[in-house]
Amino acid sequence: MKAVALAASVLGATSASIHAEQITGDIEYGQYLSSECTSCHSNQHTQQGIPKIAGYTAEAIVTLLHAYKNKELENVTMQTIAARLDDEAIAALAVYYASLP
Repeated sequence: MKAVALAASVLGATSASIHAEQITGDIEYGQYLSSECTSCHSNQHTQQGIPKIAGYTAEAIVTLLHAYKNKELENVTMQTIAARLDDEAIAALAVYYASLP
């Protein structure tokens, strides 16, 4: 339940603290890195419970990836992937996915 509550609070958050954070990253690097993401997070939104992440805010993506990396959210696949990402890669993915409709 902790994972669900954290994810819901991140995605539904409107607090100034989350939106005040300025996420900067290389959008082209994010697009390059996204090939691994798109194998599960398709734009068709047809995967079993796997959300479409295009259009999430950059702040939400950064927060979620760090939560997986720190094992605050439970999903072995996402924890493994996030563990390999440094702050630059997370920021790049965040700005890339936030730029999509």
